Formats: sequence, structure tokens, C-alpha cells
Amino acid sequence: ESKKERLSFVVFFFFFLFFNISRVCYLFGPHVAGKLDADFLYGFVSFCVRFALSLSRIIKDRVMDNHRFLGLIEQSVQSHWELPAFSDFKGTTFLFKDVACHMEKFHILLAEAGIKPGDKVALIGRNSSNWAICFFGILTYGAVAVPILHDFKPDIIHHIVNHSEATAIMVSSSNWESLDEQKMPAVRLIVRLEDFSLIYSKADKESLAKERIDTLYAQKYPLGLTPKDLHYHREQPDELAVLN
Repeated sequence: ESKKERLSFVVFFFFFLFFNISRVCYLFGPHVAGKLDADFLYGFVSFCVRFALSLSRIIKDRVMDNHRFLGLIEQSVQSHWELPAFSDFKGTTFLFKDVACHMEKFHILLAEAGIKPGDKVALIGRNSSNWAICFFGILTYGAVAVPILHDFKPDIIHHIVNHSEATAIMVSSSNWESLDEQKMPAVRLIVRLEDFSLIYSKADKESLAKERIDTLYAQKYPLGLTPKDLHYHREQPDELAVLN
């Protein structure tokens, strides 16, 4: 709140400054400069007001970014780029930049499969770094994550997927062995959680192959992904009413 108050004070200060400068020019300008055109003074005052309002909107957006969940995720990834983010027990450690890279490729995969922001994506598997990467990848894309307990029986999982209207599934190999895509007719994409490989797709499988996704990623970021390249979905307050 103190930061917000400081920003509000800056806006007020600039508005106060420009307002008083315009008043001084209006009252004393003709005596100091000889002849000041009234239209010029009116334009100057209008400019000051517009500038103050624009500055206020910019600062407001900055303040709102600090209060948006996905804004905080974006800032955290950018600020901790070279630091560890997730680790599997006796396994791989992912840096924040690695997580960002995987999420960007995941975003490309979802887009190529026709999954749109606002669609539901089911997530089934045990706790792991890849589970967390997929979860944040779903959210930062603008989709709705539907976490499903991996211990549920197949018929329960089928029911939850259908009832949630999920159009894509990220699933572990052990869970997928007992599932049937035919019993989930709305699902257009199924991806293996362990290695992000394609299991099932209603779209052209070649267009979703890992090699093609890597190629599209390289074309999008020819110099490699950097913190400045991150522009995650900007959620609106009314979107938060969508329950996962």
C-alpha cells in the first residue's frame, strides 16, 4: 500500500506542478513575455491535463501488474532467471529460464492444437516439476487448469474431464494406461506429462510433433528467449470468476 500511495503522490505532484505552471503563464505571461496568445495558453493547459491523466493511467497499470497473479508470476520468472525454480527428488533441477522455455513451447503447442485462452485443460499426475511447469503454463496461456487427483479411478477421471468441458489433457503415463480418449469426446489434445510428447490429437499430428514445435519456437525467438520476451496473459477481474 505504501508503494501505491507513493505512486499516487507522484501523479498528484505532476498534476499540481503542471497546473500551477499553466496558471503562472496565464497570469504573468503577458507581462513577462509581452504577448502570449490565449489559444496557446489554453492548449498548454490542455496538454498538461492530458499528460497528467496519461501518466496516471501508466502508473495505475504498473500498480495493477503488481496485484495480478499472472503479473506476479511474470515478474518472478524475469527477476529470478538464473535461479532454481523446481527440483525433482534425485532428479532434474529446472532454473526459472528453463521453466519459461518449456512454458513458451507449451503455449505454442496449445495454440497449434486450437486450444484457446479460456478453454479448460485437465492435469493428471503425481507431484513433479513437469506437473508444476504444465500448471503454470496453462495459467500463463490464459486457459483454465483442471487438476485431477491421479489416484481417482478411470471412470471418475473420464467424468471429471467431460463435466469440466476440458479440451486438452496433460497426463502421466501410468494414468493414461487406464484411460480411453473415446470416452472423452470433447478432448482434442492429450500430452504425456513426463516428456511433453504427443499422445493423441484430433489435429494433424505432424503439425504438433515435438520437432515442429521446436522449429516454431526457434523462429519466434531466433536469438533465444530472454526475460524481456515474456508477455503472459493479462487476466481481468471478471475472469477470476471462472473456477478451475
